[in-house]
Amino acid sequence: MIAIVATGLVSPFGTNPTQHVFFLRAQQPAPAPSPFVNKDDEPIYVAYCPWIGARASEIDRMTQMAIDATADLPLASFDRRTAAVLLCLPAARPGFTADDAVEVERRLQVQLGVSTIERFVGDAGTFAALRRARDMLAHDDGRVVLLVAVDTSISVAALASALAAPRAPWHVSEPRFAEAAAAMVVCTERLARERGLATEGFVDDVAITIGTPTDDNDEPVDGDAFTKLLRGLRRGAPFSLAYGQYGVGPLRTREWDLVSARAYSLFSPECMFPSVELEIGRVGAASGAMSIVMGLAEARHGARGEQATSQPFLAWAISRDGVRGAARIGSCP
Repeated sequence: MIAIVATGLVSPFGTNPTQHVFFLRAQQPAPAPSPFVNKDDEPIYVAYCPWIGARASEIDRMTQMAIDATADLPLASFDRRTAAVLLCLPAARPGFTADDAVEVERRLQVQLGVSTIERFVGDAGTFAALRRARDMLAHDDGRVVLLVAVDTSISVAALASALAAPRAPWHVSEPRFAEAAAAMVVCTERLARERGLATEGFVDDVAITIGTPTDDNDEPVDGDAFTKLLRGLRRGAPFSLAYGQYGVGPLRTREWDLVSARAYSLFSPECMFPSVELEIGRVGAASGAMSIVMGLAEARHGARGEQATSQPFLAWAISRDGVRGAARIGSCP
């Protein structure tokens, strides 16, 4: 179990986790009018960070959001030469190449003043990164790990690619296109105590697996691999909250319907399945980290009720290539 000692979150709806808890509940601020239109001159429903604007490149947007998400973290109190930085980015796609990912990594390395960055990809990349952080800290309990996850759909190339595929009449409607960055500082419980760091939560367990159904094939969704993953997590009280990508496309929605039914004993009868992406919009590689940060923030402010505040919650995500990831997160009221 590793400690989460600081978190950050940036999206079109706020610049820190607390703002997201209350602005989203108040449905404020409203997204700026879309500057993008489709081939029929109809507005494309998007939400973008107004302080960045809509014209910046994906490289510039991701770099800026990642830096903004780490702005309030206590990085000055750590030795950046020895701190590990784990960066979660989208996989290569139209408008964002492997070279672009390298450039985002290079810029962050310079601006954060760290020696190296290790990169992970996809919506479930956060969980692979947390597993890597757990292994790192098991071998060096005096180390600090910074995890940053960022993604954006706000570019002509990204929107054109996403809208190119025809939609069947029965296709599940998806959230608007959006962008976000989430950050976490994690270390061992011992180091947190020694340095007097206020702990926001704990990563009680984390795992990833690969399922056959993906966004790019027609394999039947059975929830088998994901169900096995959840049953393999460290057991405790049934979850009252499971933050994830429910409602984000047919694969993730169908998968979660099956998983929650097959592994029903893991969830309390009143368990809620919040999907931050339904409120903010699709954020891809930032999704997993965003769910964890939002879960901790809502617990801290009692936004989901007393029972939800006092019990561990589940966070999950599914990458486009079929990687499933989940973590059991304990909060600190």
